[in-house]
Amino acid sequence: MDTFFVVTRTVNAGLLAVLREEIVPRLLKDVPHQPTQEQLDADRSILRFGLVFDREGYSPAFFKEMWDNRIACYTYRKCVREQWPECEFEEKQVVFPNGEVGTMKLAERGVYFKKHKIWMREIRKLTNSGHQTALITTDYFHDTPQVGGKMFSRWSQENFFKDAMQHYGIDRLIEYGVESMDETVRVVNPRYKEIESQIRSKNAKLSRRQAKYATLILESEI
Repeated sequence: MDTFFVVTRTVNAGLLAVLREEIVPRLLKDVPHQPTQEQLDADRSILRFGLVFDREGYSPAFFKEMWDNRIACYTYRKCVREQWPECEFEEKQVVFPNGEVGTMKLAERGVYFKKHKIWMREIRKLTNSGHQTALITTDYFHDTPQVGGKMFSRWSQENFFKDAMQHYGIDRLIEYGVESMDETVRVVNPRYKEIESQIRSKNAKLSRRQAKYATLILESEI
């Protein structure tokens, strides 16, 4: 799960379209040390490589499409409402991308998407405040601490690239120039994305309060 490269685009036709049409074809050609077809046939759990992306790319249909090519997907799950019991979480030793060793409270369940006929792994981290962060993946090869440790520390990589782009111009080291852009490219309305994010946030807060209210009701005397 080491970072191979990072791509930033201000204008695009949507994350899934860019992944399908530009990123994945490039990776299939350029990623080194991919398993041979014989290795893939011998072990149904191994993968060519993994794609890590934001919640915008959450799509069970896309996960299935990628896994048919033995490409694993990792992202954070949308619309998480149900809280898992704390007894399911275990303290696990994890190794972060920089080699540092730490611990996390992790839990895992299998999730079957009947419509797309695919099993996926949902892994959650429990914070000291009781918040549960959920990721979902089609990586069946690496164990829970390996996946959880790297995915739940992904913010450090995001901060590195963001800082390097803002202050060191790493995305402009090749050349300076102006390119023409297709004016017919369809993009997601930024206002829509902003409102959608607010709705997800409010739904998450509502779910936590409903769960807390249900607990109060169940614990009261009849």
